[in-house]
Amino acid sequence: MKKVIRFISMLIVLTFTLVISGCKEERPTFDKKNFTEIGEVVNEIKEGYTFVGYLKNDIDNKTAVLYLPGSTIPQGEYEIIFVEDSKVNQTTKVFSYPEIANDGLTFAGWYTTNDFQKGTRVSTNNNQGANILYARYITFADACLVALVCMIIVFLMLAFLWGVVALFKYLAPKASNEKVNTKENNTIVNTPKKIFTIADITDDDMMVATLVATIEYRNETHENVRVVSVKQIG
Repeated sequence: MKKVIRFISMLIVLTFTLVISGCKEERPTFDKKNFTEIGEVVNEIKEGYTFVGYLKNDIDNKTAVLYLPGSTIPQGEYEIIFVEDSKVNQTTKVFSYPEIANDGLTFAGWYTTNDFQKGTRVSTNNNQGANILYARYITFADACLVALVCMIIVFLMLAFLWGVVALFKYLAPKASNEKVNTKENNTIVNTPKKIFTIADITDDDMMVATLVATIEYRNETHENVRVVSVKQIG
């Protein structure tokens, strides 16, 4: 029991350390483009890459807006977002939207609504039905809290499974012993016994037992009895 608790504690510390070290993400660098007036987003051309859209950060609200081709974009400076052609299905042209981190924030998904309603999260450009996407970001503390909750759930499930296994450890031997005993009993009952003839009976006790059995049978049936053979039954 102590070894199990020690192992789980070490696993929790190790996992939490890895989570903390991986929570902070550095923001990549993108080319920028300035729009002097409202316009429609059209595809940008870059060799070896597929155009995704134009990105506008909103750090104060922990979000970013991605304007996809066909959408109307306000004036301002935007980052140009591409994905590598190797990450695009060349038959269907489907690709996953890139996870773009912000300094001090952790990316938490793309949504088709700016209030991040349940069921509006998307991950690919396959029939998402929207020309504008909103990136949700969470702080370092929020990310670690989510990771900690997930870890607690996982370890609770492990503890439950460990309890079930420990319970079977006490139940299994009893059932196994019962099965062995039953098998032994069946072996004893079903073991064939040797059949003796009168000529084989040389022991006085065996002869007495044979005569007693013959007399008892004669008293029960009230018929003449002739011993042909003797079979040991116990």
